[in-house]
Amino acid sequence: MKNLLTDLMSSIGSQNIKKIANKSNIPKGKRTDLVTTGMEVLLGSLSKNNKNFGSDNLLNILKDHKNNLNNVDGILEGTIKKDGGKILEHILLGEKDKVIDKLAKVKNIDQKQAGELLQNIAPILMGSLSKKFSNTNNDSGILGNVLDSFYKDSIQKGNSNSFLKILDFDNDGEISDNIGTIMSWIKKLFPSKK
Repeated sequence: MKNLLTDLMSSIGSQNIKKIANKSNIPKGKRTDLVTTGMEVLLGSLSKNNKNFGSDNLLNILKDHKNNLNNVDGILEGTIKKDGGKILEHILLGEKDKVIDKLAKVKNIDQKQAGELLQNIAPILMGSLSKKFSNTNNDSGILGNVLDSFYKDSIQKGNSNSFLKILDFDNDGEISDNIGTIMSWIKKLFPSKK
């Protein structure tokens, strides 16, 4: 299977990448690099937390974003209501401020730019994932396997991987110890139904 990140970036398209970068006030020479990094960080967080999210839950959430790629202009301009900040909180499970701070430091941009970038990317990423997995006959196992593979491949690459650098808040080379509030956030996002 083609690299998941490359596949999703391709589905978003160069024009939309430019729009995301412009809306986030990213300088021309850094557009592709920063949008790719932002995508990698959010995809990395989703893949890292996939077992806690539950692929069934994630697949159901993606259905709500099935038309996002057709409405990029409206989402970025706010005429179509997709709360990028809320989506970002859900993806990062309460570690939004830490991720924004680390992204800003790693990529030498200010925190406002980093925050706007991730917030603008979040609904577009969900739309891209929704498009990719819309024809899997609601088989959440396929989504889970692809995310698991992305995570494992990223771990094997080590520090050359951007999302590992950014999600490793304490710089100890591990990211499994950095989302201490994950289960409380999972319970808030997906309360048990009685």
